Amino acid sequence: MLQRPLIMAVDDEQNILKLISINLALEGYRIITAPDGLSALALLDEYNPDLVILDIMMPGIDGIEVVKRIRQKSSVPIIMLTGKDDINSLNQALERGADDYITKPFNIHVLMARVRAKIRRATSTKTPA
Repeated sequence: MLQRPLIMAVDDEQNILKLISINLALEGYRIITAPDGLSALALLDEYNPDLVILDIMMPGIDGIEVVKRIRQKSSVPIIMLTGKDDINSLNQALERGADDYITKPFNIHVLMARVRAKIRRATSTKTPA
């Protein structure tokens, strides 16, 4: 039996994590959450998620730095989900390696559609061992 994809959501806003977690669970995904960038990097090494949903503005290291560090060791799809709607933040995130960028407030159905698309694309490019 195949395991459902594991998604890591990283945000310092608990209400956002709860909303994302509930909707991912309803879609059948497994979920882990982190409240900040350092925790996310530790979880990435431990769990090797299939996709990361990542905020930019967090305590400690910000999401842009987290993307940079993730890309040093992983090609996991990353969706930025952030309140920063300026073009500079979008460019920085995409140049550092993010795959998508959604601004808050956001439509949960749009986020779920993008998650499905990224997971579908990532699993279709994996070659069997």
